[in-house]
Amino acid sequence: MGNGNLPLSRRTLLKITGTGLASIYLGGCTLFQEKTRDIASFDGPDIFPIDRTLGDVAPRSFSGDSFERPHAILWDTKKYVQSRGGMPKVTEKASVVVIGGGLSGLLSAYLLKDLNPLILEQASRLGGNARGESWKGMDYALGAAYFMEPEEGTKLRKLMREIGVEAIVQAKTSDDPVAFEGKRFTEFWEGEGDRANAKAFESYKKYLKDVAENRNGHRYPDLPMTSAWVRELDKYSLLENLESNLGGKLHPQIFSAVDRYCWSSFNACASEVSAAAGLNFIAGDSGTVWVAPGGNSAVTDALARRLPEERLRTESVVFNVKTEGDRVIVSYEDANRKLKAVEARAVIMACPKFVAKRLIEGLEPERVSAIDKIRYRSYLVANVLLKKAVRPYFYDLFLLGKEQATQAGVVDAVLADFAHRQAKQSILTLYRALPFDGARHELYMPGSYERYRAEFEASIAKEVLPVLGLSASDVLDLRLTRWGHPIPVADKGRIADKTIDHLRAPFRDRVFFVEQDNWLLPALETVANEAFYFTPKVAKIATAGIS
Repeated sequence: MGNGNLPLSRRTLLKITGTGLASIYLGGCTLFQEKTRDIASFDGPDIFPIDRTLGDVAPRSFSGDSFERPHAILWDTKKYVQSRGGMPKVTEKASVVVIGGGLSGLLSAYLLKDLNPLILEQASRLGGNARGESWKGMDYALGAAYFMEPEEGTKLRKLMREIGVEAIVQAKTSDDPVAFEGKRFTEFWEGEGDRANAKAFESYKKYLKDVAENRNGHRYPDLPMTSAWVRELDKYSLLENLESNLGGKLHPQIFSAVDRYCWSSFNACASEVSAAAGLNFIAGDSGTVWVAPGGNSAVTDALARRLPEERLRTESVVFNVKTEGDRVIVSYEDANRKLKAVEARAVIMACPKFVAKRLIEGLEPERVSAIDKIRYRSYLVANVLLKKAVRPYFYDLFLLGKEQATQAGVVDAVLADFAHRQAKQSILTLYRALPFDGARHELYMPGSYERYRAEFEASIAKEVLPVLGLSASDVLDLRLTRWGHPIPVADKGRIADKTIDHLRAPFRDRVFFVEQDNWLLPALETVANEAFYFTPKVAKIATAGIS
């Protein structure tokens, strides 16, 4: 698998050792030297990932995903297309079409920029769940908020430098505070909440450090997870692995911290998450965290603004992908509700697999079966605009307790102005995981906004503000974001039973899959791994026979 067998994860990133096609987008290529397009110079609709148009009080409605139109088209595509006069004829050609304008699609398009790829995104803004908004000059995240510091000399580190993200990040190097049952601890992992059992916390930290550093007989499960020992590790849950290595049931506070970490990171419980996926995250997160203003929307925004605006087509819902010999026909409904078709030499599916399954004609039964095994779950985000600044600075305050997953409230509170510093006012980004099946239906019910807003308001007043020394009078506005199915559950056994192998494999050597659900690992590093691995292959197919 070439460079795909070299490690790229949350802990250690792919070293640059190759030449050839990789040099198209790395090294001294001039395409990276052009300046970012200035916001004011763009005279079309605002399609970029960060919405900077809101004032002090935003509309009382969900931001995030918009499902009505794609559902109407994709639930019964045949009937919909017939009602519109049948399949459209090809009127355009492109070397590469990228389906999905989130982080996966934007990064893939950026790495293939010299091939002038066409991006088709169903939402009105690019960015996927790495989108953001802004208030008083402070960008804040609506979804994905951070990534691990890439090692110097890696492809990802060079990319972040070239698109300007490295220059604006703040590094988080110290432990954050933890709140347990309403009390805030600054030395939680030293056993501050139970000094008599401090050794349990010490043993837990030592085990994760051993895993992260490949010592004392333990190994770190890095991407790509194809080795026999990782497949064996994947048969067990993270909770089973921790209990096995730490000598029994976890201390209640440690269990709460681990379980809620899994709620926040995987939208699943520690008893569900694969030990391979769980250790990749929880041991890898012991390193330095990079936080940009607006979270990961700073990355998607930087990528989008370095792509030709005429190739960025939002409100474009793809409904059919069909391979015909050495070409792929992509049919979609554009922003003006017209059916169109474009012929491509290669296609990148930068969208979730459950969507890809509905779009691609003739998928193999093995791939369909693999896709059907993936569970996707929902979560909510609330951004709380405060009239004063929160001090002292922290990045992420985890809120622990004894509730079950179905009773989950706010899991963690991120200080959105952490990367801005010197701000006179603060924004709290609150994440509410819904780590159980069936929650998505509740999010789409009439009246769901009012229901969840009321629940957030109660949780903020009771659980969040008191821990930070704040009161309800300090809150200026509350902005809610809904994500219906963005997180693939990293169920145990999906690497061991080779589900992952079927998910990642290109389709008929023309359709490639670049998405976080390739590995069921919801992280920027996963996306980067897949984009760096597959885009040279896409370029080879797209340019074959062209002198």
